[in-house]
Amino acid sequence: MRSIVQMPLWRLLMPLLLILPTTAVAQHRPGEIVVEHGTVPLDALYFDLKPHSRNGGEVDYEALIRGAPQTVVRNPDSRFVLYRIGDAVASRNIHAAVYDALRLAKDF
Repeated sequence: MRSIVQMPLWRLLMPLLLILPTTAVAQHRPGEIVVEHGTVPLDALYFDLKPHSRNGGEVDYEALIRGAPQTVVRNPDSRFVLYRIGDAVASRNIHAAVYDALRLAKDF
């Protein structure tokens, strides 16, 4: 995408020296413009498994904050628990996903 960015000349020179504003205009053609819009959560598998999980995908946030085990039971006949973490929640960095997993899985 090519575009022309116009700005007053004094804005370009301001970091270098103090001058009086002028009406001169400078044009700059950037080589690249990068825009990050985030991502859409990859949550289809989570929602497919949620009704079959022991906890119904629910997190007890009070227990999570205390560091206590998760004890939510919505489907006692199920053999697995399910938690939504990382990019299944929102666009996040890998550190946030690993930290979520550590806090939830430490009691397995």
